[in-house]
Amino acid sequence: MIVNDDDPDKPYQKKKNLGVPGGLPPYLSFYRPFFMALKKSSGPAEGIKTRHFHCIELLKIVHQFSCICTGLNVYLGKQPDNRIGNPHSAMTTQAIEDYLKVIFKLSASGKKVSTSAIAKKLSVAQASVTGMLKKLAEMHLIEYLPYKEIRLTEAGRKIALETIRHHRLLELYLKEAMGYSWDKVHEEAEHLEHHISEEFEEKIDEFLGRPTVDPHGAPIPTKDGHLPEETYKPLTQVEPGTRAIIRRVSDDDPEKLRYLGKLNLYPNTEIDVLHREPFNGPTKIKAGDQMHYLSKELCDNIYVDELP
Repeated sequence: MIVNDDDPDKPYQKKKNLGVPGGLPPYLSFYRPFFMALKKSSGPAEGIKTRHFHCIELLKIVHQFSCICTGLNVYLGKQPDNRIGNPHSAMTTQAIEDYLKVIFKLSASGKKVSTSAIAKKLSVAQASVTGMLKKLAEMHLIEYLPYKEIRLTEAGRKIALETIRHHRLLELYLKEAMGYSWDKVHEEAEHLEHHISEEFEEKIDEFLGRPTVDPHGAPIPTKDGHLPEETYKPLTQVEPGTRAIIRRVSDDDPEKLRYLGKLNLYPNTEIDVLHREPFNGPTKIKAGDQMHYLSKELCDNIYVDELP
């Protein structure tokens, strides 16, 4: 028996405005959240923040559905098409984008791009990394030889920068349009960055006023793939007696971001570096009329410009 969308205990009755004619039969029950969210997001009286919320929820559903489709293909013994950009290989494409993004970030930070470094960043086994690197080399996205440093090709770099652009625009969108705190936007953007179109990216960019940095101060690559070079110093390299301004904070650890948020140490905050204890001891800073002692670990994650 077909049941009512609103009350599963009542027999099915045809209702208007449920998103699809006559409601949803049981074989479409998986799609119910999609249709109901779409219906809610279309109301003219909805507030703008609520509409943004439903938009993000729809993207999450698309992500979940793509994962289920990929899992079914594997279960049925179907081999996915691994071409980049193929809409039916969402999980494969997502993995490729994640690897290229990590390789780009490691290289940009000056760290050696090795299988162990990639494995640590992605929390996967080194054997899995080796297999993926071979695949990326076959696709001409990286230059890879065992025991040699890994480099992106021009095609790989382009994909990495596009993924980073999606990620950082989404982080800012989540914070500015939906009220997310800066310690939560990274994880959400990690899930969503692979599932937005170029048109959606353009709409976000326009809505935010063509921003140049994300909530943590990291530069947003331009649409044509240009990423401004950073010249900021880690706070650990700033000598006591120096006045500086925070430009960027690493977004790798949400707990660190929450702590720095409690201290109001956000990008564009001016600080005075007063004293540093020896033997990797804490650094004493002043921000406004507040004094703070920051560990070396925290200072390593804060990047500043020195002021005259």
